[in-house]
Amino acid sequence: MISVAGVADDLDEIVQIPQRNDFFTTQLGVRPVIVTRDSGGQINVLLNRCTHRGSTVCREPSGSAKRFQCPYHAWTFSNDGRLESVPWPKGYASNFTYDAYRLGALPRVETYRQFIFATFNMDLPPLAEHLGPATEYLDAWLDRYPTGNVVVRGEATKTVMVTSSKLVMKARAPAIRAHTAAAAHAPIGTLVRVGSSRSFVGSTPARWAAAPTAVPLPFLLSAELDDQHL
Repeated sequence: MISVAGVADDLDEIVQIPQRNDFFTTQLGVRPVIVTRDSGGQINVLLNRCTHRGSTVCREPSGSAKRFQCPYHAWTFSNDGRLESVPWPKGYASNFTYDAYRLGALPRVETYRQFIFATFNMDLPPLAEHLGPATEYLDAWLDRYPTGNVVVRGEATKTVMVTSSKLVMKARAPAIRAHTAAAAHAPIGTLVRVGSSRSFVGSTPARWAAAPTAVPLPFLLSAELDDQHL
């Protein structure tokens, strides 16, 4: 299963890609894929790997696009997977053809109640038969929302912080952060007193580095520091 996007049976109402040329990227097992609604309204599940050198073609989580251009050598693909253009096509072998270098696509894509399913296995039975009794549970869950669609809201929370990954997690766990951060991660930064507040200096963002008189506090992270800086 690739996505969960609503309760209607109409293909045109799938919420994650409601309009033509909409797309989102995700994983199918370990394979990165682009799920698109192409210009003709068809749903495609394309491998997010350029057929030239294997680079990631689309690096955006979602959006609307008629074409995807690989950032490596600028091969450009339509949102149904066709290779549309390459730079300097005469530089390739005489038997080079665009059709031979389409993006890989999963051959079977079906939907059930706006759940999108895709597989490489051509021997599987039709989707409804494959799901069997599971459809009863899907229906029971989705039919609880008769006035609207079940919508995927947002994605995983992402944090960008110039520090140790351990310190980020400990900053979210009050029971362990106060007595371990300075001792276990001393090379990351030194606690200093700036007036009546405390901050970090060391290998930390520049906005924390301009601190005057340093007063090491090796085993203390104040609530003020935790709330404002971690």
